[in-house]
Amino acid sequence: MNNRLKKNTNRILVVDNNPVMLEFMNEILSSEGYTVRTVDNGVEALKISRTFKPDVIFVDLIMPYIDGRQLCALLRKQAELSESIIVIISAIAAEEPDFDFSEIADAYLAKMPFRLMKPYVLDLLQQFQTNSSGVSKKIIGLDQVYHRDITNELLFSKQHIEVLLSSISDGFFELNLDLQVIYVNEAGASLLGLPREELLTLYFPSLFSPELERRIKNIVPSLNGKEFEIGLNEPIKLGDKYVRFRFNAVSYGTYRSITVMIQDISSQKEAERIVREDLKEKELLLKEVHHRVKNNLHVVASLLSLQTSFIPDKVSRKHLTESRNRVESMALIHEQLYYTEDLSGVFLDNYLSDLVAQLINIYDTHSTPVETVLNIPSVHLNLSVAVPLGLIINELISNSLEHGLKNIKNGRIEISLTVVEQRCRLLIHDNGHGLPDDFIFEESESLGLLIISNLADQLDGSFKIYNDNGAIAAVEFSLMD
Repeated sequence: MNNRLKKNTNRILVVDNNPVMLEFMNEILSSEGYTVRTVDNGVEALKISRTFKPDVIFVDLIMPYIDGRQLCALLRKQAELSESIIVIISAIAAEEPDFDFSEIADAYLAKMPFRLMKPYVLDLLQQFQTNSSGVSKKIIGLDQVYHRDITNELLFSKQHIEVLLSSISDGFFELNLDLQVIYVNEAGASLLGLPREELLTLYFPSLFSPELERRIKNIVPSLNGKEFEIGLNEPIKLGDKYVRFRFNAVSYGTYRSITVMIQDISSQKEAERIVREDLKEKELLLKEVHHRVKNNLHVVASLLSLQTSFIPDKVSRKHLTESRNRVESMALIHEQLYYTEDLSGVFLDNYLSDLVAQLINIYDTHSTPVETVLNIPSVHLNLSVAVPLGLIINELISNSLEHGLKNIKNGRIEISLTVVEQRCRLLIHDNGHGLPDDFIFEESESLGLLIISNLADQLDGSFKIYNDNGAIAAVEFSLMD
């Protein structure tokens, strides 16, 4: 015999979301001398049961927040309610007549028209006090109710949703406005390492670290019907997993709640880690390539310099020196790529500053240093632009240092760049002798000018050179993707 079935039944708790049902039960039980408490949801039922300690608890199966089955299971696990009797009183009795309630309740009373229900309720309470053989293990009063298709459809729909939520791999939680857990699927319970029943009614933020608890408490009041997500860019560590949270406010009719989806993104983060490590390895290899290219170009430049010292002809030496400078300008790009985090190209301001200093050092033939003024924004150039542009600048500045500023006491070179959308205009202006009066660009046989013209074509650009208090070279080009 169940030792809960023969005892005093003075204090009674009724849990039902129907206010008319609560009023009916309160009226018939109070008139019989019972002390009655009524609540309309499972969260409040758990709270009041800890202090009220009812002898009998009537529980409806279909309720908002925590449903009747879960509530009965939770009540059954409460140590302080070990002697309490639990009675299911539900309108869906006809839709599930074979429901085995023995694990979660002591009796099941079908909810029937009020005019018929009073004697069933009072007789059941009388049985608890006098019947030593226990009460029926079948649903009581089933002959007074009838099957309803609409109730059956709603019951099926609820069970269908429960199956769907239980089958998804993401953790799903529903919270009331006090942030207590009123629903959790199996995946959510598994993520937190607790049984579903133990999570119900717990304060959701307290399930996490103090820092995450604070973030959750700050997020919820600002939902305002919009989805809010945390942990996507900076994943949240939960045990040995990385997760992200998605919060939504739920509102229909007078019902209000908050849903939380916790997605395990550990596999995604592991894949990203592998990609990052692979990319890092490739970057190291690419840096090594740039380093070796730079070294090889320096070797070529050194060989050209060495060869120059063995050639007596000044014109030939000049051509070799110019070739060496071109090689050095390309080597400088690879050197900068080796020392930068961005391997896709170089920043023009840094590159020009180093290139100009390098060329001035090579053409150190002036009694006083040549002043250089650079007005260059921090424009990023990919290799397809940086290499030809570097060679163009090398030719122009070399020409200014070797010819334009020859015998000029206070030499000055100004370099400026303007960018409009994807088009650039580079100006190199020296205060030297300028171009000869009879100079015609199209008829020039200078190798340097020919190189500049061809390189400008590679950049989908143009090149002009003219006099204006010295020589001005203008190069227009596009910033290629």
